[in-house]
Amino acid sequence: MDGSVKLVRSRLPSSFHLSCSSARPKWTPEHPRSLTTLQAHHACVYQALFSPHQPDLIATCSGDGTIRFFDLRAPAFARTSNTFTSPLSAAVLTVPAAPSEELALDWNKYRPLVLASAGLDKTVKIWDCRMLQLGGSSANAVGGQCENRIVGHEYAIRKVQWSPHRPDLLASGSYDMTCRM
Repeated sequence: MDGSVKLVRSRLPSSFHLSCSSARPKWTPEHPRSLTTLQAHHACVYQALFSPHQPDLIATCSGDGTIRFFDLRAPAFARTSNTFTSPLSAAVLTVPAAPSEELALDWNKYRPLVLASAGLDKTVKIWDCRMLQLGGSSANAVGGQCENRIVGHEYAIRKVQWSPHRPDLLASGSYDMTCRM
C-alpha cells in the first residue's frame, strides 16, 4: 500500500497492464519486474486506468482524495534513469476530487476526456478534463469543480462504470448493497 502504480507489458504486442498498490502485483516469469513505477499518490491507489482514447494517458484515484493524470509522452517520463530504483512521480494534472478517499473511476468510452469518479463521500462525480481550471497550491493542481454530481447512495461507492453501449448511462455500486444507474 505504497501509493505506486506499476506499468507492466502484457503478452500481447504493444499491450500494457497497470498494477495498483491496493492489489497484489501479478508478475509473470517472462516479465519479473515492472517497466515503470509511478509514485502516483501519498496514500493507497485504488484504481488506475488507461484512457480508451489516448493510449499514453493514465488516470488514478486514491485514498488521498485526488485523481491524478499521467501522460507517458510527457518529458518527465523520458527513460534517462533506472525507473526501478528511481520511480517517476510527475502527474500532469491533479484534481482534489473529494475530502476523503476516492475509490473508483472510469473513462467514458464515447466522450474523450470525460470520466466518472466516486468514493467515501457517497457522491458520483463527472469530470470533463477540458473544463478543469488551473489553480490551487501547486502548478498542476486544479479546482475541485466537476461537471455533475450525483447523490443517492447511503454508503461509500466502490465502483462506477460507464455503459459500453450508451454515452450517457453510468452505473454505480455501493456498500449499501445497491446499484444505481
